Amino acid sequence: MKKLPKLLIIVSYVLSVVYCKLEVPPEEPEKNILIEEIEIMNDFIVKPFTEYPAYFVQGNAVSGIPADAKVPIDLLRFLPELEINNEYALGIFDQFFVKDGKVHFTVSAHFPVDEETGEVQVITKYCTLKDGEISYLTKAKFPEMPDSGRATGTTGEYNIDIGDYKGEPISIASRDYAENFLMIDGFIEIEGGLLIHTPSGRGSSRPPGLLFWPEGLRTMNPWKEVGRFWK
Repeated sequence: MKKLPKLLIIVSYVLSVVYCKLEVPPEEPEKNILIEEIEIMNDFIVKPFTEYPAYFVQGNAVSGIPADAKVPIDLLRFLPELEINNEYALGIFDQFFVKDGKVHFTVSAHFPVDEETGEVQVITKYCTLKDGEISYLTKAKFPEMPDSGRATGTTGEYNIDIGDYKGEPISIASRDYAENFLMIDGFIEIEGGLLIHTPSGRGSSRPPGLLFWPEGLRTMNPWKEVGRFWK
């Protein structure tokens, strides 16, 4: 009976230790969880368009020249088709030209940033189209638009060459006879004749612009005023 008090002391000590280990720590005050706002990046996709044997451009207006064109209205004007947030819209070509057999163009889209101030974000795509596929380029790798130069070559019974007049170069379009121009920078054979573009014509009978030279005739019919011809 004399050892009982010591046993009670030991049991009491063990229980106190266990109690200390099982003691639940005080709850910490609730912290505010900050959720980062996910910024939706403005972007768009440029859809491929029909490729033509040649193109005629006046400012932002781009027209395809089909091989079976017969009259000016057969030139088909088109706009770039864009996909923005799964919706389709039509854009405007900022630049458009052909180089190394590929169509190069730029198109921009405007996204509102602040409705009160009218501030917008402008995103420009630098594109190349070849065989129905569009490639996106960086601004640094996007080629420069070529300068207008004298076109030469033969198509069907037509020949475009460079000649000389009083020491100055001229362009000569020939078939069964020759037509002289200060410059021809593009041409394509279409149904019924030859379509040529001359930024510098030859008097009122051969005005500058896009001209159609019908087969078997010595007339040239004006189709469009001066622009840029691309092939």
